[in-house]
Amino acid sequence: MYLEEIKRSDARRRLLEGEMKELLKEIPCAQYILSLPGTGKVGCAVFLGELGNPDYFGNPRQIIKYAGYDPKENDSGLRVGRKIISKKGRWLLRKCLFFMVLRLVHRSSFFKAYYEHKKKGFDRPLAKTEALCAVILKLIRVLFALMRDRRMFTEEMPRCEQAA
Repeated sequence: MYLEEIKRSDARRRLLEGEMKELLKEIPCAQYILSLPGTGKVGCAVFLGELGNPDYFGNPRQIIKYAGYDPKENDSGLRVGRKIISKKGRWLLRKCLFFMVLRLVHRSSFFKAYYEHKKKGFDRPLAKTEALCAVILKLIRVLFALMRDRRMFTEEMPRCEQAA
């Protein structure tokens, strides 16, 4: 009985992924997001579904705030705390971006180098989750640039963007 349920669920999953693939072909900016190494159909569909129309956002800081990755003070009385992410945005968008970054750090040499750089740090080395949050912010900026400029991702592109 459980085996039949697993087979039905797997067939339903494959059917839904096929439908997602067909629907993503109709969305103009989906091909630019899918050009990132390690970004799949499901991640792209969830990202675009949670984000809505990317043309509504004027700069990447608006997407960062919409996702809930904007910094928030964590002070109390005499204690001065560190800044933390606000988590006031869309929780599914945050979750989607986190899992996208986990794959990107392994698949993309640019994001892997950026992650390692943030973990080492010059002023203060970051913990793993803090470094991943920094990579998520970088990913949002790169995704915004890809959607705004309507271009595909290349490993050299963000380095030129970083210098500017």
